[in-house]
Amino acid sequence: MKRFCSQCGKELEKNILICPKCGYKNKKSKNKKRFVLPIIIFIILITLGGLSYIFRNQIIGTIGNPLDFIARIQDPDYETKENFKETYEKYLLEISYYTSTMGYPLNKDNANDYETVGYKVNGSTNLTTLELYNQAESTWNELEEKSCFKEFNVDSDCDKLREKLDEVYNEIWLKVYNKQEEYRFCGSDKFEHFVQTCEAALEWEYTYSYNQCKTCGERIQQLLTIASSISDPGLGESLIKLTAYLKEYNELTLLRLTAQRDFNDAHRIASQYKHYLYLLENMTESEAKAEFSKEEYSLTLSLNGIEGSSITKRNLTKLFEEYAWGTNRVSETADILGEYSEAREIIIDEMTSLVSIINGSYGLNLSN
Repeated sequence: MKRFCSQCGKELEKNILICPKCGYKNKKSKNKKRFVLPIIIFIILITLGGLSYIFRNQIIGTIGNPLDFIARIQDPDYETKENFKETYEKYLLEISYYTSTMGYPLNKDNANDYETVGYKVNGSTNLTTLELYNQAESTWNELEEKSCFKEFNVDSDCDKLREKLDEVYNEIWLKVYNKQEEYRFCGSDKFEHFVQTCEAALEWEYTYSYNQCKTCGERIQQLLTIASSISDPGLGESLIKLTAYLKEYNELTLLRLTAQRDFNDAHRIASQYKHYLYLLENMTESEAKAEFSKEEYSLTLSLNGIEGSSITKRNLTKLFEEYAWGTNRVSETADILGEYSEAREIIIDEMTSLVSIINGSYGLNLSN
């Protein structure tokens, strides 16, 4: 753009302010482009902002969450972190489900076998176990569809779904616990009043075997493999340490479930022998001989060296007292159960602390 002296009108060369003809000192001209360009940029941004709002769903559908999209471009570990988060979140829910069923292989075919036959303990829902199982399965699928397991920037819907699933698992736990309560008190003085209940509970207890949480172990191995491939050494070490905690937590969960079974069984046996003592107390010698010579007692007595002529009131009383009041296996199993429960709580605290550090430093948004 040509410039001229404002005093005499002579054309000036570029960047010359003093006129060579009249000596007048001209002022530096203002560049209108400096003002026009920002205005144009501002208008473009406003337009793009409006379009992005209007076509928000289409944009998210194409590139996903914009924040995640930017992070994916900038972070070489993004996909690896995403894989770790997805596997980690699924593990937490799987072990939660496994714990809620106390290790029993609950599925669609046998879910309603977990309904209590007689009295209920702390029941809090009218839904059947099968209905709860279907609810859990449906909620899990919703979490999958919304990518709640792997997205770092999740919405409130994911939190609500997770809370709903936790509530359903808690209800399932109550169902299974109620069933174990039936089993636990069979053989006590309640037995005569709840014969049907106890028979059904005993059948249930011995039908369903202890089920190892194989999927949980597989998840932990996956987590270790993923964590080992992280390029950021600080994050990699933290995730490997977290995986080690999860492995220990998994092992303690299995041991705790076994201890729970042992405690329930010890409680049932003690209750049973207390009931035998109660019956024996009001029997004569001949009545005791006749009653405990029945087939239903033969295996229990023969295992303890009592049969035939050795079935006396004195021998029976000694045996029953030994199991009901003597070494007290209930206390022993309760102590073991308490030890595993306490150890698991310590690991949970350690994991919670480490997860908070990981989330704060690396923004993985892992669940506690």
